[in-house]
Amino acid sequence: MTNEKGLPVEYKILPGSIADITAFKDFNFDLPKNSIIYADRAYNDYVLEDVLSDVDIYLSPMRRKNSKRSKNKSQEFIDHIKRKLIETVGSSINRLMPKSIHSVNSRCFELKILLFLMGYTFLNMK
Repeated sequence: MTNEKGLPVEYKILPGSIADITAFKDFNFDLPKNSIIYADRAYNDYVLEDVLSDVDIYLSPMRRKNSKRSKNKSQEFIDHIKRKLIETVGSSINRLMPKSIHSVNSRCFELKILLFLMGYTFLNMK
């Protein structure tokens, strides 16, 4: 999860077998009131949207064509632009990382990932 400037504010390291929405539900959501979380289509969960909106945090996933909660074209455009920022951040962090990371245990691996995230954040603070 990043802020509006593309700086990471929260992250999780999980196996690839865990669904995005499952991992997302484990976030702390320690965000300011009226925050908007832009997400891709995998995050369409109406119950989670309603729970978050009760605490003034708004989940705005891109919608599928057959969605029960459709969006107008301007909302879709904003979601698309915001999602591009997130994708750019992900690929920028990925470019900083080597092709393989040597570590002797999972804690060392997590530490190295954290350091890459911190490095990206420091390089992009303005």
